Amino acid sequence: ICFEAMAPKAESVVILADVGRKLSDDAAREVLDIAQSILKNKLFYGWKTDSVSVVLFGTTTSKNALYDDMIQEGISDQYENILVLKYPTGLDTSLLTTFDDDDAKLRGGKSDYLDALVVALDMLTKRSQVEKPASRKKMIIISNFMDSIKEVDEDFRGQIVQGLKNLSCEVELVTLDPFSAISAHPPVNRDLALHLESTSVASIACAGDFEDYPALREVKKVSPFASGKHNLQILGLQIPVTLYKKVTGTAMSKNFKTSNFVRDEKGEMCSVKRETEYHKVSDPDGAAIEKDARVKAYPYGKDLIPIDEATTSFLSQKEDKSLCLLGFKERESIPPWLYLGEPYVLVPETKDKNSQKVISSLVQATEDENQVAIVRLVVRAKSDPVIGALLPLKSTEEDVPDCFVLKTLPFSEDIREYQFASFRDIPSKCIPSGEELDLAKNIIESMSLIQARPGGDLEHLVPESMANPSIQNMHSYLVGKLLGKSTDGDKMKATRENSKNFEALAGPSKRLACQAKPFVAKLAKKVKLGGTANEGEEEVKTEEKVKAENEVPVEIKPEP
Repeated sequence: ICFEAMAPKAESVVILADVGRKLSDDAAREVLDIAQSILKNKLFYGWKTDSVSVVLFGTTTSKNALYDDMIQEGISDQYENILVLKYPTGLDTSLLTTFDDDDAKLRGGKSDYLDALVVALDMLTKRSQVEKPASRKKMIIISNFMDSIKEVDEDFRGQIVQGLKNLSCEVELVTLDPFSAISAHPPVNRDLALHLESTSVASIACAGDFEDYPALREVKKVSPFASGKHNLQILGLQIPVTLYKKVTGTAMSKNFKTSNFVRDEKGEMCSVKRETEYHKVSDPDGAAIEKDARVKAYPYGKDLIPIDEATTSFLSQKEDKSLCLLGFKERESIPPWLYLGEPYVLVPETKDKNSQKVISSLVQATEDENQVAIVRLVVRAKSDPVIGALLPLKSTEEDVPDCFVLKTLPFSEDIREYQFASFRDIPSKCIPSGEELDLAKNIIESMSLIQARPGGDLEHLVPESMANPSIQNMHSYLVGKLLGKSTDGDKMKATRENSKNFEALAGPSKRLACQAKPFVAKLAKKVKLGGTANEGEEEVKTEEKVKAENEVPVEIKPEP
């Protein structure tokens, strides 16, 4: 294995932020917040060999190499209103002070994102000629794309695409509002963006589709890793497949180490080695028990049964890794609450066309028959066998194969049973009335997280598209420490509570609360539950007061 070839390449990133005349104050702030979050991400999670450049376009001043070249040739209207704020630099705390209050004085110029792209392409091309080893190239353009670029002919557009491909440069266009046939973007802007996307040199992301897009750009990107290559055994048939972890929990301990360090006499941080000692319970202050003197034992009632290494090996029943199909069951026979642990994705071997064909046929047939495949899995050598269910997942994209999602199933010892009172003799007062059922339905409808809008419904509160507020909170703390700012509890609490993600998870949105409150109040009053009953009484009083003040009764409706 060549470990040098497996090492990730360094990345050279150019961040281009629009501060031009077509941006409102709030939109300009959001653009800079997104750019700042990308810088934080590079600082916290980038490789030490990475480099970052920052370019503002739409500025009232111009400073870039191409503009200077044009000025020398007597041309003053090319690549103007573009300011290179930070030339290629390594990852250090200076990235956190890239944007300051003085940047507001630079706002208000004409924004031409194509000119900005060409400036960034020129910067990356020149860097590629001198850097060793070569790095991956990327540019991120953040804008509302509302200021028209110059007209682009087909030849120049082709040169741009070819230049990006020659440099193997990835382009990401981050727009505040989505591009569509009915969007307000100038056609020339929209056509170029969609052309770059169609030629596979650029991707488009819409910040408006997420609850807190700047926070999402701080998230650490984890490359998928294979849990292992297997042969799916179906009687005598061996199908080469690969297992990948689909979802895995991320905790603070996986992002930042907060222990096992100590300050030395010079005040510098040093790692700490931890050792464990064993002492007799009857003599805790006596000599430590050496490893050779310790004996493994299995508690059996009040007795301890010694177990030697040979017995331990026998009882563990470790095996070589394997994946064997046991049979099929109806999908409804396995309720979702029976699934254990984190899901895997089972995909056919990428270079084996026959494997892809067999897995695709199994996926489609299993889906059509509404079945799941039951398998016996030993994930890695010397691990315990488990039983799993393969759920079919048909692909909706041409370049993505059909696959299975593997969920582990419990054994009898893993299931917890709870005893409930019988519902056979349930008192009539515990059965909801028709009015109570209607109120419950109204609450559900009024608190729907799906909002209808032109061009497609918008789903609010999508956890998989949100940054973890706890990790985001740690980012804010680290930024404060790195900048030497106060990080006392009150200020950190205020920072956290101003987070859009924290607000979204703290309770229902004001819109939903306003819509549902009358129904909740009526239900609370009717069933006389504690806590919410008082709120219900207040709502009724308010309604009665309004009716009394008006000669004609007025129906109180929640605000949209």
